[in-house]
Amino acid sequence: MNRALISLGSNTHAEAHIPRALESLHSALAIERETAAIQTEPVDFPYPSGLFTNLLILAYTPMSQADLINLLHNIEQEAGRDRKHPELVTLDVDLIQWNDEVLKPRDTLRPYFKTLVQQLFD
Repeated sequence: MNRALISLGSNTHAEAHIPRALESLHSALAIERETAAIQTEPVDFPYPSGLFTNLLILAYTPMSQADLINLLHNIEQEAGRDRKHPELVTLDVDLIQWNDEVLKPRDTLRPYFKTLVQQLFD
């Protein structure tokens, strides 16, 4: 089984999009741990935006990395993610770490990420 650390974020109707995404992830993966959602200011986001809602999950899957990333992109699309309007993030689902490999090291430096990781492993 492969271990995946996955982040979810939204700045548009998060109260609807995140629960649906979590339902999809729970159906497809073995979720070991999940943080509570927290509200955060935008970080490295060049567009006017309200608060983001962010959370992390730790999951296990027999899927390949490519198949998992494809699943995450499909979940984003189901939530109406439109990359032509990047200021509206209905849902952003990222594979941050795959087994022992950090795929998005920049994300791990963000203050909200550190808070969520601490929550995940406390």
